[in-house]
Amino acid sequence: MRVFCVVAFTFVALSSACRHGGPMSAPPDRTVSVHGTATIPTAPDRVAFTAGVETRDASATAAFKANTAKVQALLSALKGRGVTEQQMKTSYLDIGTIPARGKSPRLFKASNLVTVIRQDPAEVGDLIQAAVSAGANDVGSLRFFVADTSAAQQDGLQQAFKDARAKAQALARESGTTLGDVVSMSDQTVYADDDLRGRLSSLGYIGARSIEPGTEQMRFAVTVVFALR
Repeated sequence: MRVFCVVAFTFVALSSACRHGGPMSAPPDRTVSVHGTATIPTAPDRVAFTAGVETRDASATAAFKANTAKVQALLSALKGRGVTEQQMKTSYLDIGTIPARGKSPRLFKASNLVTVIRQDPAEVGDLIQAAVSAGANDVGSLRFFVADTSAAQQDGLQQAFKDARAKAQALARESGTTLGDVVSMSDQTVYADDDLRGRLSSLGYIGARSIEPGTEQMRFAVTVVFALR
C-alpha cells in the first residue's frame, strides 16, 4: 500500500535594514519542512471480544434469575476452553423494561456482557462458538491487537524520520542548496486508544477457522524542519 503525502516546502527569507540607514543584517536563515511516514506490519498477539446473554420475562426477578443462570453456563463453557477468571470480566449489566405494545404485555429484560481477553488470537473462533453454544445471544466487539507496541513504535518513528530526511534532501538538491541540521521535529502519529476496532453485529454458526487475525498495520508520521545551507 502506498502512502502519498503532501510535502510543504518553504523557504523563509527575512531581511531588514538597520535603523538610520545602517548596513544590512546577516543573511537570513532558510529552512525546509517535510512530512515523513512509515507503516509497520505487526502480527497481533492478543484478541478481545464480548459475549453475553439477554433474557426477558414478565417478572424482573425471573428475568434476572434466568439471566444469571445462563451467564454462569457461558462462563463455565469458556473456562472449559481454558479461559481463566483473570481473562474475563463483566463489562455491562442492565435490567430494563420493554413497554407493552398492542396485545404484547410489558416485559422485563436482563442483559449481561462479559469481556474476554486472550493471548492466542488463533483460537477465538472456537471460543465464540463455545459461547454461542452455551447460550450467548449477544456476541461482538471483536478486536485483534498487539500488547506491547514499543518496539514497533521505535522502528516506525525511525523509518518515518528517514523518509522525511530523504524528501528534504531531494528538495534541497532541486533548490541548489544542501541539507543542514534539524531545526525542529514533532511526532504526528495518531495513536490508537483502547476502543474496539471491529464488531460482529450478529452471529450464526461460527466455524473454528472463520475468523482470521490478519496483520496490524501501524502507521507513523513525523514533521521535521531542516536548515538549508
